[in-house]
Amino acid sequence: MDYKGQHLAELMGMIMLVLSAIAAFVYGYMYSELKYTLCTFGAGTALTTALVVPDYPWFRKNPLRWQIPQSLLNEEPAGDNQKIGKKPTVRS
Repeated sequence: MDYKGQHLAELMGMIMLVLSAIAAFVYGYMYSELKYTLCTFGAGTALTTALVVPDYPWFRKNPLRWQIPQSLLNEEPAGDNQKIGKKPTVRS
């Protein structure tokens, strides 16, 4: 998930939770049942989780462009072998 995808997921999550809370309140108020309110809000929360948590393709439309490692661009100096876990080469 990229940064714009994170922003979209957060925005979708907030909007969907607020709308489900409003719908749950109205539904529970109409029937004067707290149980209906809680069940409706629980269903809205489950739907929001199902749509926001997985890494769907619409959250990955703007991938980050990573830099190419310097070791691939230039020849590796002899002293850098210890830094990246390579065995030093013995030249005779």
